[in-house]
Amino acid sequence: MTSDGHVKMTGSGGFIVIEIPTTLVLGAGASVAYGLPLNSELTSRLYRLGSEEDPRHGMLCAAGFGTAEILAFSTEFLQSQAPSIDEFLSHRADDFSRIGKAAIAMIIRERESPDLLLKPQDADHWYKYLWERLTEDATFETIDRSKLTVVTFNYDRSLETYLSYVIGARFRKTPKECAESRSKGGWLNIIHVYGEVTGNYGWNATSLEALSPSLTDDALEELHVIPEGGNDDQRVLQVRAVLSRAKRICFLGFGFQKLNLDLLDAKTTCTDTSRPVWGTAHGLKENEIFQAEKRCSLFAGSKTWPRPRRPMDRHGFYDMKCLDLLRESLVLSPPDV
Repeated sequence: MTSDGHVKMTGSGGFIVIEIPTTLVLGAGASVAYGLPLNSELTSRLYRLGSEEDPRHGMLCAAGFGTAEILAFSTEFLQSQAPSIDEFLSHRADDFSRIGKAAIAMIIRERESPDLLLKPQDADHWYKYLWERLTEDATFETIDRSKLTVVTFNYDRSLETYLSYVIGARFRKTPKECAESRSKGGWLNIIHVYGEVTGNYGWNATSLEALSPSLTDDALEELHVIPEGGNDDQRVLQVRAVLSRAKRICFLGFGFQKLNLDLLDAKTTCTDTSRPVWGTAHGLKENEIFQAEKRCSLFAGSKTWPRPRRPMDRHGFYDMKCLDLLRESLVLSPPDV
């Protein structure tokens, strides 16, 4: 272990191990390079559900939802002008929880693309960078020697699916062997705050046959909206504990909505006392970035805050994409040798 809180070389074959407890917190922007929708696209598609000409409307009808229910959900969400579907459902869960979950699951499933996991649609291929940081001459048995935890607010399984592909190809393991290893806690600890969709990733995900397993009552029960379980939910408590123990925290593709930061208890669990806290703030204005930093209690003791910054002259939140931030911050990299 190094004194600067980075990583060291250990294990057989020069395997890079992240020794310091590190937590990545993912929002929708972390998956967009792999074909998954940002909040703006998800919202736009949910608005259109009320039209019987929208193919997703027919899919939901075939899955057992009524036209009136679909129209009411779409119309009320539009009229609410809520900044996100999560925020809307936090107030209207009693009315629209089930149809809301089904609509989200359907849109996410139809955007799943196995090809884009390996060849993303832009240069922000941070999954590959993470894979390189986690492995160097590693064996299948030693690949999980890492104190890295991923906390994701996304329903999609793109990261774990990507890891299944690359691990299977590198070590000649079947999908079943990879799944069994993951279920035992291997590779990487990934916590889905709101649960995850089900079904074969991207397998003809626009057909009713492929989507149906994702829209059953059991599948929808695995997805959560904010009021369900509240702040006493075991998953929420687990995430807060992970963040509190972390020596390094990095937000990737995260929107810093107050609703989600309150769920994390960010002013307590993400404060930067004696540890670096990084984050992407792609597309945010400077004052919005400072506001996000305040919501996480960064630089609370500074006498001249907010203050001018140069790119990466200190930890904090920056108008960067995921890969650029990881490369500039070196939050996952070993120390210089």
